[in-house]
Amino acid sequence: MNFSIRSLYKPAFAAALLVTSFTARAELVWEKKEVQLKATPFDKEVVAHYPFKNEGTEPVKFKAFKGACSCVSITVSTMVVPPGTTGEVTVKFTPEFRIGNQKRPIAVLFDDDKQTKMALYLKVEIPEIIRPDPIFLKWAEGENLGPKTATIVVDEQYPMTDFSVRPINPLWTATITPIENSRNYTLQILPKRSDQPQAQYVEVEAKLADGQLKRMNIYVVVR
Repeated sequence: MNFSIRSLYKPAFAAALLVTSFTARAELVWEKKEVQLKATPFDKEVVAHYPFKNEGTEPVKFKAFKGACSCVSITVSTMVVPPGTTGEVTVKFTPEFRIGNQKRPIAVLFDDDKQTKMALYLKVEIPEIIRPDPIFLKWAEGENLGPKTATIVVDEQYPMTDFSVRPINPLWTATITPIENSRNYTLQILPKRSDQPQAQYVEVEAKLADGQLKRMNIYVVVR
């Protein structure tokens, strides 16, 4: 058999490239990519930590971090992570008026042609200290547009000092009144029918004893 030096050179060269690609790499390993936290209604902020380590042989360079809303602020211990070193991304979430389960993605952008972006996730559970029962009110097509009511259920651990309501449609009316011998309230809604079916909501805002505001919506469909 005749083998040319050229035919032997090609596989050897390819193998060398393969070895090089495995020995020189940037590999960021995260301890966790999703953090779940529980907040109280009085928390001004909650903080999540995302530790990482560069287990590759090349530096990892961050380009930017982007949150899903203004309620999230993001910092990182270093924008350049040399091989073998560790660091941490810190995410601060401000609950403000929010209640219920909140999920926020954090976009991580790299200065690297091979890996340009990835996502971290933050889940925050905030007690639903006010909730509507039911959460939906519906007027069927042809139904008389009389007022309908829902009960605003208040968690007894967190008494409210004040309530206000705001229909998104300015032509609708909504009133809220306390229920006698109860911490709960009655919300009465009277919509107006238009030429087209409507799917809107009425916002309920409650004030806690420390002055914080919490909001929830009751959804309204008018056929």
